[in-house]
Amino acid sequence: MALNFEPQVTVLIPTVRPDGASRVIRELKHDDTYNNFIVMMELDRDRRGCPLTLKKLVNQSKTELVMFLGDDVIPMPGLIRYAVDQLYKFRGFWGLVALNDQYHDGYELATHWLASKQLLPLLDGEFFFTGYKHCFCDQELTIRCKKIRRYLFAPKAKLIHKHPMVENRPLTGEYKWAYSPEIYKHDQLLFQKRLKNDWQ
Repeated sequence: MALNFEPQVTVLIPTVRPDGASRVIRELKHDDTYNNFIVMMELDRDRRGCPLTLKKLVNQSKTELVMFLGDDVIPMPGLIRYAVDQLYKFRGFWGLVALNDQYHDGYELATHWLASKQLLPLLDGEFFFTGYKHCFCDQELTIRCKKIRRYLFAPKAKLIHKHPMVENRPLTGEYKWAYSPEIYKHDQLLFQKRLKNDWQ
């Protein structure tokens, strides 16, 4: 059942590709199914990585509801509307809704998401653990939100993820850095170590 009101959502875009972020904003503004949103973006000039850049944006945002989108996605019509409608299925109206990237072969992963800040105390204060450089942060977030039963998937909240690994293109630029053997191995080992925490 669709809501008859629009709680304000802040869309957060950690950015290494400004042209891509501009495309995301343009597509959101062209979609008239949801109008009560604002956009914040932060350029990661120093390769801090997505988790740290996102945390800065979360801390600066003023709304209860925040949506994480990468600068390499194309939002489909109704994205925010469908995500908010799904969020309000939670008792108390707070939790995390994973958006539909359409490429995980049915496996639901919070690669991009809408969430309430009420989750933060249960996630040690950050949606993506900032020990990660880039990889595995979405897997940890998915596991932790499912563990506390505050995770839902929004199949209608679709986006196209213009990622070279999805489209079988060579890794170049920032992708080449984010998925370099050094970064990937660091994040993989950290994830395996953190799986032993009590939230698993």
